[in-house]
Amino acid sequence: MIDISQAHLYGVSDEAALEFIEWRKSIKKPLTQRAFERALREAFKCTGLGVTADRAIEICIDKGWQGITYEYVKAELGRRAEAGKELVLKSPESIEDFVGRVTDRGWAH
Repeated sequence: MIDISQAHLYGVSDEAALEFIEWRKSIKKPLTQRAFERALREAFKCTGLGVTADRAIEICIDKGWQGITYEYVKAELGRRAEAGKELVLKSPESIEDFVGRVTDRGWAH
């Protein structure tokens, strides 16, 4: 049994995590806990491409890939952007920049 309790730490919803696990079972490539955690890290890396970790998992499943690979998702997003099929957002700001921005009290002085 794969433990999905840490998936949210990688920006992956429980639904997407379970869908990925079921996908792997359906293609007769069941996951180990270690392989699942590696997939979560790879999905999180894809957030640097301007998509959510959940979206990276969806792309992987849509394409029939066995796993999530940053380079594959990047190439697929490039193809979709050229074809006008995928809106790719600008890279999200770092968590440190976000926290700094939302906790800035410079306006209060």
